[in-house]
Amino acid sequence: MSNITRKFKRKNAGKNKKQTKKQLKEQISNLNKMDNKCIFCDAPYDRTNSEHLDSFRVSIKENDIKLCCGDCWAKRPGNL
Repeated sequence: MSNITRKFKRKNAGKNKKQTKKQLKEQISNLNKMDNKCIFCDAPYDRTNSEHLDSFRVSIKENDIKLCCGDCWAKRPGNL
């Protein structure tokens, strides 16, 4: 019996791993399609600037990706 349960566990683990990789790949492709400016104040977003990487916020809901700068995020918390 233990061989059968081990076999099922391995099979399910493989399915979960594939599904997780697929979801991650999809999210990364969505992030590459996102705008390069804040949705409220149109502040430019530079992916190579470490300050921008730390201060800008990304909101992902289903397939809708919104980018907000730190100043606008402080003024409008949770309004994405």
